[in-house]
Amino acid sequence: MIKRIAHIVLLASVCSVLLVSCEQWKDFEIKSVSVRTISPRGLKAADLTMGATVNNPGKAIQIDSIFGVIKVADKPMVRLDAADILLESGQEKDYEFPVNGAILEGINVFYILGALTDSDASAVRIDVLVYAKLAGTNFGKTIEYKDIPLISLIGR
Repeated sequence: MIKRIAHIVLLASVCSVLLVSCEQWKDFEIKSVSVRTISPRGLKAADLTMGATVNNPGKAIQIDSIFGVIKVADKPMVRLDAADILLESGQEKDYEFPVNGAILEGINVFYILGALTDSDASAVRIDVLVYAKLAGTNFGKTIEYKDIPLISLIGR
C-alpha cells in the first residue's frame, strides 16, 4: 500500500514538473538575430559573428548544430555552419556565436555578385536547420526556418 502511494506521489511530481516545463517552453522567445561581423577568408569563405537575444524562462537548452544555406533568387549559394550554443535557463540574454560560411561547389564570388546585382535585396534569403535539446538530456527536436530575408539580419 505504501509502495503504491509512493508511486502515485512520484507520478504526480513528474507530471507537475513536466507541466511547468511545458508552460515555460511556451514563453521561450528569440527576440532578435543579427550579423555582427563578417571577415572574408579568400574568395570562397568567410567567418561571421552572429548575435541573438533570447528569452529562455525554462530549462537550459543545448543547440547541437546549426546549418544554413543562403539563397539568391531561390538558388543555393553559400553554406553556413555554426558552433554549439548553450542557452542558459531562466533569463533573457544576448549571445554571440561564430559561423563559418563557404561558397557552394560550382559557384564563385563573381556569380554571387552578379546575382545580387540582378536581384533585389528581398531575393536574398536564408534557410536554417537547428537541432535543439534540453541540456543534459537526449530530448531534442530539429527545427527548420525557411526563406528568412537576409536583409532582416543585417544592419541591426
